[in-house]
Amino acid sequence: MFYLPKKSINAWALLLAVAGLLLLIVGVFARSRHMAGTGEWALEIERARVELLPEATSKHAVSVLELARANKNVDIRPETNNLQNIELLTMTELAQGNRVFLFLRSDCPCSLEFAGHFALAQQCAGDKANFIGVFEQQATTKSLGAFRNITNASFPFVVDQAGTLARSLGVTKAGAFALVRPNGSLDGLWNGCSRPGLQDLLGRVGLTFDNNKAPTGWDSIPGAAVAGCPLISY
Repeated sequence: MFYLPKKSINAWALLLAVAGLLLLIVGVFARSRHMAGTGEWALEIERARVELLPEATSKHAVSVLELARANKNVDIRPETNNLQNIELLTMTELAQGNRVFLFLRSDCPCSLEFAGHFALAQQCAGDKANFIGVFEQQATTKSLGAFRNITNASFPFVVDQAGTLARSLGVTKAGAFALVRPNGSLDGLWNGCSRPGLQDLLGRVGLTFDNNKAPTGWDSIPGAAVAGCPLISY
């Protein structure tokens, strides 16, 4: 039988220990470099993601509770006597027929988008309903003029002085809209802008919605109710 000298065994054990230690050091170094590289890559991905995202707005989905609360308001008579008629429209223009009150804010990015969606619904409704943009009490002739220039909205604008109309309906955010009958009673209230909501509105004024004949851009309207900036504070 062959035996290694005791000194040789100790030398080999020392060499193996040193080799193992070197491998461990190399492994740790490689792992740290990999993790650093992964971290840098993750940061690059995050930067790209942020750059690709649109500007943040206050748009948010309308909750089931908010929708249910709106449905309870049907058949009340909303307060419309305190609307400031800043565009010198005749009261007949503001009061006749079915009226659709569109709640918007002149300084709200979300409202710019909502105004475009409401304009498409107005196009569908034709003479079946009069659409009216209702703005927050802080709105000015200048801010409303800028809003119209940006959106090219064709419906008239009024200012809800002291938030009277919004309060009478329980509306707190831009994007809501309400259908008021010629007798002044509320027929429908939607707490956010959506395709189903606007199609429901059109059905209530006597129109059968045909998706194949929908105006260009109709599909861009949110499929679920979306609201925007607060109108008033309670």
